[in-house]
This record gives sequence, structure tokens and C-alpha cells, in this order.
Amino acid sequence: MILPNLLPHPFRETPLTLLPQKRKEKIQEMLSRLAKEPGTRNRIDLLNEISASLSPTDPEKARVYAQEALERAISLPYEKGIAYAYQSLAQVHFCVSAFEEAKSKAQEALSRFLALQEMQAAARTRLILASVHLRKSRQGESMEEALRAIELSESCGDDQGVAIGKNLLGIIYGNQGRTQLAKEQLQASAEIHRRIGDLYRFAMAQINLGNLHLRMGEQETALPYYESAVELLEEMEPEGYPIATLFHDLGEMWVGRGDESKAETFYLQSLALRRKQGNETGVAASLLGMGRLRLSRGEFHQAREAFEEALAIAKRVGIPKEKWLACKGLAETEEAEGNLALALKLQKEAAGFREELLHALQHDRISRLEAEFENKSREREAKLYQLENVRLKEEVAGRRKAEAALVQAQKLESLGLMAGGLAHDFNNMLLCVFGYIELARNSLAKEHPARPLLDLADASAQKASHLAEQMLTYSGGRSYELRPLDLEQFFRSNLNLLQAAVGKQTQISWFPPSEGGSLSILAEEAQLFQALMNLALNAKEAGASKIDLRYAIQRWEEGGLSKEEITGNLEEAEAYVSIEVRDDGGGIDASLISRIFDPFFSTKFTGRGLGLAAVLGIVRGHHGGIVVRSRKKETSGTDPASAGASSWTCFTLLFPFHEDLCRTREQAGVPGTSQGKTSKPRTKGEIMGGNPKAEGKRRILVIDDEPEIQKLLRAHLEAGGFSVLCASDGESGVAAFREHRGGIDLVLLDMTMPGMSALETWKKLKELQPHIPILLSSGYDREAALADFPESPPFLSKPYSGAVLLAAVEEILGGRPPTRER
Repeated sequence: MILPNLLPHPFRETPLTLLPQKRKEKIQEMLSRLAKEPGTRNRIDLLNEISASLSPTDPEKARVYAQEALERAISLPYEKGIAYAYQSLAQVHFCVSAFEEAKSKAQEALSRFLALQEMQAAARTRLILASVHLRKSRQGESMEEALRAIELSESCGDDQGVAIGKNLLGIIYGNQGRTQLAKEQLQASAEIHRRIGDLYRFAMAQINLGNLHLRMGEQETALPYYESAVELLEEMEPEGYPIATLFHDLGEMWVGRGDESKAETFYLQSLALRRKQGNETGVAASLLGMGRLRLSRGEFHQAREAFEEALAIAKRVGIPKEKWLACKGLAETEEAEGNLALALKLQKEAAGFREELLHALQHDRISRLEAEFENKSREREAKLYQLENVRLKEEVAGRRKAEAALVQAQKLESLGLMAGGLAHDFNNMLLCVFGYIELARNSLAKEHPARPLLDLADASAQKASHLAEQMLTYSGGRSYELRPLDLEQFFRSNLNLLQAAVGKQTQISWFPPSEGGSLSILAEEAQLFQALMNLALNAKEAGASKIDLRYAIQRWEEGGLSKEEITGNLEEAEAYVSIEVRDDGGGIDASLISRIFDPFFSTKFTGRGLGLAAVLGIVRGHHGGIVVRSRKKETSGTDPASAGASSWTCFTLLFPFHEDLCRTREQAGVPGTSQGKTSKPRTKGEIMGGNPKAEGKRRILVIDDEPEIQKLLRAHLEAGGFSVLCASDGESGVAAFREHRGGIDLVLLDMTMPGMSALETWKKLKELQPHIPILLSSGYDREAALADFPESPPFLSKPYSGAVLLAAVEEILGGRPPTRER
């Protein structure tokens, strides 16, 4: 194959001296070794390796080898071989677009790798899961798996795994329109693959860089990337999965450059390879490209055949975007031929597929929704309306408006999801940090010189714990003890503290409502103070010399508010209590207002943390919303309320107004409305006065997938006089409980483990022994963690100290004697 007018390749000057052994030769060498291997573990490892090498080009043969490996490994048994066989089968199913089967096999492999502490293999399996989610338009889940895979790969020193993960992140960012981030990740991936000599995957990263430039309309920039990939792949894998993708992408590029002949050549090559590979998703994509090309030429019969086959495949495989595009293509084909009634029917069907896609993206909570529903001309719409008496125009306009409103909310929600996940993992790590500091401190004499060093380490860990708490706050994954809060009393009590926080250079003033009286909202006082302090500090950094605070009751018809301005999850109500924080700082560019609540976003050289992001999280946790208005110096016009200031920013926090709380201070002491709460965990000072050690050897079963946490909890509990059993997942925990049935006094159950879920484990334990006490633990907030549980079981939020753990266990068990095994 010859590519005309090829441009210089950006990596051309780097010597590519590490060309790997050709894949076919490598596979042949492994097959020769396989013939000499008896039914041993070595044979199973070889079978899995051959399957992994074959899956991109011959998935059917790869499946045969993986299945044999699985059967042999189960018969021995050989746990590592079983895990790798499931991983190989997951890859095979992915290559033939059997995504649900791929997900199932990958999850099975992942749980086994984690149990075996095979972290590098676990990371690679997470990458398969990330790829499956990406193909199913679940980009949030894909990003989460890719980030976890990168973290695991980095901890194992697996550069190749890091590079594969960055390649996936680049694709996800590209899908979201975040081109700079996408480019950075893809270039990093390409450079790592080049450095370690994995030129096969280097070529794949080049393809994705070309795709990114093509999406940006930069065909001339895209072409050299594609050229480089062609040269490498034709040398190493002329019939592989990536080169079929590359041919399709070249077809797209030549369509954009107006050369239909070259586009058709590449589409046909891609289609032939993908049919041979059994890659149904790829076949559907190539058919869509051919269908669009033939439609543009007026070849309606051929276009219809291509779109119909693509639609049939998309329905069978379950890929929502391709279903929508194929049905839309059929509708346009029928319309072009004058079959308007059929065209209208197909447009309605396409609209249904589009809704399915939008639902998937909305549930995913990370993708930037794009309004891709095109109408070629107003005349065509009018013609269809006149003939079929439908109002598609209004329907499409309404959908576009709704999508535009969703984009910002989904972005913030997706960042919240990521922040919550990071906070959970962070709290797991901090549990070990706090725990081992505590054990070390307790083992030293009071005058030991290492004690001050441990105190410093503990103080630093406390700061990290505060950051994790902020992340949970931003994510909305933290629940609040909402109580009636008298705002007049609140401002009088806290104004001096806010002033001290910003210093003397910025003057804070509070203006009570002109009509007098008190006003209450449902709030957690400490968190509301945190939100106002973050806003005040933000104003100070913007150069404000004064900050004005006001609150009032506000109604829609009186406040000039629009729902499009509100960020958060404000509950619908007739009226709201507004708290206004207005400063005379430098103002905010209109183009930046949609980004100021992103974690670590800053207009300064570097971001400092979760300040405004935490404000949004707090307000969302109070069922409220935020309106941001600002003016910079260069903006024309005046604002009477700004008292002559040339620039200003106003944050208005909106909270639901409750008539029964209005203007009665006496209600401020009424208990909060939060349900299912338990008393706060006692502090170390409160519990150390008693005797935390249990009487006798009562037995506790610890179920947690982290070995370090198992060791730590065992040390704490044994120091408290308990006997301890440990299990690494729900399935083994239930088995251990069944084996020692009647001999376990309490179960300490982690809520985030691979395999069997915490809820399912809890139910199985209760089936075996209904009254067994089960203490749940998680790095997430209690309310979020227990949302699916039928009752409100005891709960410990990570991180916690050994003393808090022992106090919680003693509170549950009381003075009951040890149970005896049956």
C-alpha cells in the first residue's frame, strides 16, 4: 500500500532500533515449546501467553488456547493459571465485541489477581475493564478503571502498563473535547512505549494522536502520525486489530480532505480485515463510513445496505452510539430518495436510540454531551412537518437546550465522583498510617526520643485526613447533621473568626435584614462556616479590600434569578434563604465562571486546593445551589449596588426556605432531621479513661482485602484481648464464618472489596446467624456507604484509631461472654 504526499513524521529523528521479534515468529516459537511441554504449570502459562499474542489477529484460536489453559488450571488446581486464563478470555471477548462476556471474565480475573497479590496483572486486567466501559459509552467508569490501573502500574514499576493507561485516558479526554489533556496523555504514552521498545503500542498511540488532530480539523497534522503507524504495523502486524483501525481512520481523514476515492479504498481495507478478525464493533464503524460515503455520492441502494447491516450489528452487540448513527443514516437515505413517511419513522426510531445514548452518558456522569442531531436545512424540516404533521423542530430544540444545561452539571458531578473515590482510597491508606503510628507510640516509653517524631508524623497525617474530608465534601459523598440554625446568632458568633482568617487588609461587614428579626435554615454550622471562610479567603486572594455579607428570604419572581445560573442541586421551593458574599476584588472573567468550582482550578500559577470546590460540595450537601455573578474593570456599565466599585464578584448561596423554622430562635436547639445517624465516634480522650480490653478471648472475624489493614486490625484487636480471624474477600469471609459458626462474636466488614459485595456478604452472614453483630467500615461517608442496606448497622468511618475501634467493639458486644463453636 502506498500513501501519496507523505509528510515528515514528528518522531522520525528518534532511532527506532528496538524493533521487536515479529509476532508470528514469536507465536511459532511458543507453539514449538508447547509441543514439548506435558500437562504442567509451564504448559498452562504457555497456553495463556499464546492466547494473549493471538487475540488481536485470530481471536477464535486465542479462545481455544485460553479455554484449554483454564480447564487444565482448574484441574490441578493452579490459581495463577486460572486468573491468567480468565484474563486471556476477557481479551478475546473484547476483540470480538462480546463486551458483557469480556467484563465478566475480566472481573473474575481481577478478583483472583488481587487475592494472589499479582498487582501488575491486576492493573492490566483493569485496563481491559476500562476498554470495555469505553466501548459501551461508560466513560466515567472507564476513567476510574484507567486511573486505578495507572496507579497500580506505577507502584509495580510497570512502565508499559502506565503507558497503556495513559493512552486510554487520552482517548477519553478526546471524547470529552478536552484536547490539550488528551494530547498530553497520548504523547506521554507514545514516548514511554518508544523508550521501552514496545513499538507495536507506540504505533497505536500514534493512531490516536492522528485521530485527535483529525477531530480538531487538522488533517495535515494527522497524516504523519498515521504514516508512522502504517510503517510500523505493516512490519510487525499487517493483519492485526490496530492496522484495521488505522485504515478506517485514514478513510475518515480522506473524506475530510475531499478525496472520496482514497477514502473508499481505506474503508474497504478496514472492513475486510475487521470481518476476518470477527471484530463486530469495528465492522459496524467501517460500514457506517461506507454508508455515509455512498450516500454522499447518491448511491442509495449501497448506502441502505451498509446502514442496515451496521444497525443489525449495533443492536446485537449493544453499542448505543452506532445504533443511533446507523438509524439516522437510514433516515437520511430514505429522505434523499423521497420516501418521506419511512424517513420520518426512522427519524423517530433514531431519536429513541439517541435518548438511549444520552441516558448512558448521563448515568456515566462524565461525558460532555454533544448536540450531534443535524438537520440539513430548514426547508427539509418544514417539508417533513407538512407531510406528516409532527413537530420535530421543537423537540430537537428542547433536547439541545436540555443537553446544554446538563453539560456543566455532569462535569461537576463526574469530578465529584472522582474526588469521592480518591478520598475513599486515601482514607484506606490513612487508616494504616494512623494505626501504625499509634502502635509505635504505645510501644515506646514516654521519654523516648522518637515520640516527638511520631507526633509530627501524626500531625501531618491529620492534615491529610482533613484533605480527604474536603474531597468527600466536594464529592457530595459526605452526609450532614442538619439542624435549625439561627443566622443572626451564627453571624454574630463567627464574624470575628472570619475577619481573623482574612487579616486586617480586608474588611468584612455584615448587614442584617432591614426588616429585622431572625431567620433560620437547616444546616450544619461548622460546614456553613467553612464555606463562608473559603469564599472570604478567595476574595482576599483576588485583591478585595472589603467583603459584604447579607442574608434574606428570596422568591423567584422577586430575585431576578434563572435556573440556568444555579450550580448545585437546589430543591424546588416557593422561596429560598439567600446568603450573599460580595467583594470588591478583581472580578472573574465570564469565560472562567463555569470552571471555578473544578478541584484545584486557579488563575494563579498553581492551584492551592479544594477551596471553591469544597464550597460547592457543602452547598450541595445542604440541598442548595450557588449563583455567581462578577464584573471586571473592562466591562461596560455600572451596578448601583457596587457603590462605585469598578469590579466585583458576588456569590449567592441559596438554601430551601422552611416556614416552620422562620424567625424563632427557640427552634435552633431542635434535633436535626438527618435519619439513621448514630452517635459520633468518641475521641481518644473520651475512651482512654476506660478499659478497652475485652474480658476473655472473644473472637472477631475481620474481612478486608488489604493485607496491611488486616495486619493492623489484628494488632489492635489482639492488644485489646480478642482472638482474630482474617479473610481477604466476602466469599472467603462467609466460608470462614461457616467453618467457625457459633464461635465468632463479631464481624468487622470492609465495604469496598472485589468479588462479592459488602451487602451480599452481610446478607449471607445474617442468613447463617441472624443476630451476629456486624461492624461495617468504609472510607466513604456513612450515609453514602449504607444507602442500599435494609437497616442501619453499626459503622466506622475510616480512618480511625485503635482506641476508637476497640471502643466501638466494646459498645456493640457489651459484657457478653465469648461464644462457643458448635
